[in-house]
Amino acid sequence: MDIGTATHSFFNDPHCGDQYRWWENKDSVTLCMVDGLGHGIEAEKAAKAAICCVSRNLCEPLPRIFEKYDREISHTRGVAMSIVIVDKRNSVLTHAGIGNVSVAIRGRKKINLSSDWGIVGGGYRKLNTNTADLDAGDLVLMWTDGISERLDVSGYDNFPYIGTQELADLILRDHAKETDDATILIYKG
Repeated sequence: MDIGTATHSFFNDPHCGDQYRWWENKDSVTLCMVDGLGHGIEAEKAAKAAICCVSRNLCEPLPRIFEKYDREISHTRGVAMSIVIVDKRNSVLTHAGIGNVSVAIRGRKKINLSSDWGIVGGGYRKLNTNTADLDAGDLVLMWTDGISERLDVSGYDNFPYIGTQELADLILRDHAKETDDATILIYKG
């Protein structure tokens, strides 16, 4: 497994509302990207609570994780959150998201996975799951709204061949907004 990450907090604040984590077992990899609403310590608290909830519920179906977390953090300012589960045996990705954490697959194909409207912890109406086949060498990118939703990695001519950490660092350097926390996670199976 090859994962690269890069984060920049708003005004270099020691607290960042963007949080991520991943978990791996022999059959799957679970990737989670969370953007606590706003900035600073309260956004960070909400985002870390989300990561903790996901960590405790990895065996649950995606809709159940979102439902549990929506209830558990209703006392916080809430988050945008996307979760990706990669089935390593079948090379299939399953995604669910609420809010503006973007998820895309880049490689031989170009797929953007959509999230539903709402705020986890503040209520949402529905949660759809998306599935997609993964080819060898495909990149799965997850990023917060501190980086443009229209991120285009094809501008990096050698993106399929450079390491995920180098690509994450380049994207953050070139596309992070100065007015927000910004985080990107790149997975290559």
